Amino acid sequence: ENAFYTFQLPPSMRRYFGCPAVWASDLGVAALDGVALAAGARLYPRLRVLPMGFSHALWVCQEVHRRILINAGMPDTHMVCDRAAPPSLDPWAYTVYVDNAIFFGTDKQEVRDKMERA
Repeated sequence: ENAFYTFQLPPSMRRYFGCPAVWASDLGVAALDGVALAAGARLYPRLRVLPMGFSHALWVCQEVHRRILINAGMPDTHMVCDRAAPPSLDPWAYTVYVDNAIFFGTDKQEVRDKMERA
């Protein structure tokens, strides 16, 4: 699965993520919302999900994941993150990269407990 595509864009942002026009007939679409389309109708698809190529997509995905972990009881004082002094690895620490949480430390049981809680 693509982590970005699990995030649905708010309707107000979808107009900024349009795709090139396609022929309705190429998609086998004859009507939209119960209204018949004219012969030769062109459709202008828009994304409903966070596009992977969007300049802020990585940040959005990673920030949502980070907040989920914090809400699950993982304090950000234990998080290894860019442009910040690293936390102690004793007894444990973690980092987030897109949709991956990585736990490490000096106390195997503590690391396991945190992974299970996340």
